[in-house]
Amino acid sequence: MLDRAIFQLTEGQVSDVVEGMGSYHIFYASQVEPEQVQTLEEVRDDLTQEVRHQMGADRFADMATRLTSLVYDHPDSLEPAAQALSMSLGSASGITRDGLLNPEDAGEHAAALSPHAAILNDIRVRRAVFSPQVLNDRHNSGVIEISPDTMIAVSVVDVIPAHIPP
Repeated sequence: MLDRAIFQLTEGQVSDVVEGMGSYHIFYASQVEPEQVQTLEEVRDDLTQEVRHQMGADRFADMATRLTSLVYDHPDSLEPAAQALSMSLGSASGITRDGLLNPEDAGEHAAALSPHAAILNDIRVRRAVFSPQVLNDRHNSGVIEISPDTMIAVSVVDVIPAHIPP
């Protein structure tokens, strides 16, 4: 009812009193622009991109839900989650409570040299690595959301106690 009253107005015209949404309204058309309709060909690329983006977001949300379930269902290993989701596991060394060690001190698989160094150095990831459940019990961490499109779960394989090298 409101839309009919609005769209029948011409420029400069005032509507009659219109009842709608529990109150009364009077509309004034200060400017009227002609309807603009784009052809399918004009919007095809935008629509295709939007549909692909939505499908990707839906798939990501599904994978995130499955990852969370698998991490908790198999607390002693990330391997079942990696296999079920067709993902590969990574390995990194040299992660400390305060940051990442220099590559020379971290040894093979130095986290600082990893393409994922920024993620591994994220305070949320380091807190998870050093939580008692992950560090002492060797259970998987929960799923950590780094950004809307990046999630990670970690587990500890080996611990080298803090020491001063010779």
